[in-house]
Amino acid sequence: MSLISFDPFAELRAFNREFDRAFAANAKRRAEFEAPLDIIENEQAVAILVDLPGVEKEAIQINLEEETLTIAAERKAPELPEKTQMRLNERPWGQFQRAFRLPRGLDAQRIEAEFAHGVLTITIPRAEQAKARAIPVTAH
Repeated sequence: MSLISFDPFAELRAFNREFDRAFAANAKRRAEFEAPLDIIENEQAVAILVDLPGVEKEAIQINLEEETLTIAAERKAPELPEKTQMRLNERPWGQFQRAFRLPRGLDAQRIEAEFAHGVLTITIPRAEQAKARAIPVTAH
C-alpha cells in the first residue's frame, strides 16, 4: 500500500486562483457599463426609460443634435475606506452612452426629462401635425 500525501489547502488555493482570475476579467470590463432601457410610445408621445441606479442626477447628460438624442451618464467607482478590499464587485461602474435617431413626427422642442428612484424618463411629445386625427366628410 502506498501513501498519498494530502494537502488540505489545495482546494482553497484553487479557489483563490479562480477568484483572482474572475477579478482580473471583471476589472477589465469596469471601464463602461450598459444601462437597460425601454422605449414606449402612444398617440401622444414616445418615452425612453433608462435604469441608472447609483448615478447622481448631476452625472447625467442629455443632448439633442439635429435628429440625434444622446444620453450619457457616469456611475462612480465605489470608494472604500482605508484598509478595505473589494472581494466581489458585480455592480458595474464607469461611463454609459447611448444615441438614438429620433423619428419624424416628434416635437424635439418639448422634450422633458425626469430622474426619480434611479430611473431616467425622457418624454418626447408627438408634433401636433403628426398625431392621428379623424377627417370629417362633408356632403354637398
